[in-house]
Amino acid sequence: MMMAMVDKEENLERQNDEIEVLKSILGDHCVEVSKKDAGLLSVNLLSHSPEATLIASLKLTLDSSYPSHGPPLSFEVVTEVPGFQNCTEIFAQIWADAEGEVCLYDMIQWLNERLSDLEDDNKHAQEEELKIQQKEQELMMLEQQQQQQQPINNSYRPSKFGRRCIYSHHIIANSKRTAVIQVALQLGLSGLSKIGWPGVIVVEGDELSCQEYVRYLSGLRWKQLTVRGEEVIDLKENQTIDSMRKFPKGMTEFGSDNMSECAAACREAGLEDLFKTAMKIYN
Repeated sequence: MMMAMVDKEENLERQNDEIEVLKSILGDHCVEVSKKDAGLLSVNLLSHSPEATLIASLKLTLDSSYPSHGPPLSFEVVTEVPGFQNCTEIFAQIWADAEGEVCLYDMIQWLNERLSDLEDDNKHAQEEELKIQQKEQELMMLEQQQQQQQPINNSYRPSKFGRRCIYSHHIIANSKRTAVIQVALQLGLSGLSKIGWPGVIVVEGDELSCQEYVRYLSGLRWKQLTVRGEEVIDLKENQTIDSMRKFPKGMTEFGSDNMSECAAACREAGLEDLFKTAMKIYN
């Protein structure tokens, strides 16, 4: 059904009001507005991290259907900062959640928060690298101690098989991405990691290794990191760690835009319920 003329006029008035509010919050220098052909409105919102080390522009095109009947016609994030190439679905969801109300401020807030996260990661990168090196040394020492304590015939046999689903506010820093994968491999765990916002890690293997993995990651600096799902299975006499695995050996990393592919991999492995716990969906 075509929008009534009164709806169009009301939308245009709401757009103008929203732009004035944005100028008062962000500052005139952060809000650029121009008219396009066919009555379209071009809006350019400048976003920056708290210390202004990272900058991005959110470019939008509005027609008279926004905000009551449709989202902005186009969204584009222009920045040299990696990780913001495909934001269309996110901004469309922000509009859908607004349920007909104006939402450009929510969109720029989303962008501000992510730039803030990245600036924070960059600010503490050197400190984090040092901490990761220390953790790796601790892990190596622990492995050496365990090897020394085992009898020469290496009769150690795991008694429990474990799985963990770990939620993180975000996984972006290269140091953390590397630690998530390498430490899992060092501990003989297998599974997957989905980077970006949010971050999700699913691992399986010897229960003691799962515990050590969580302890290791928890010792690093995160905005939020929590175990949301776990499974612990007593191993029978004829069962081995490898016979219990549902993921192939190794760790797979999924990109920031590949949440559905990550979910599909867990579903194919028969671990969909465990994966869903990352989103607080419990069966």
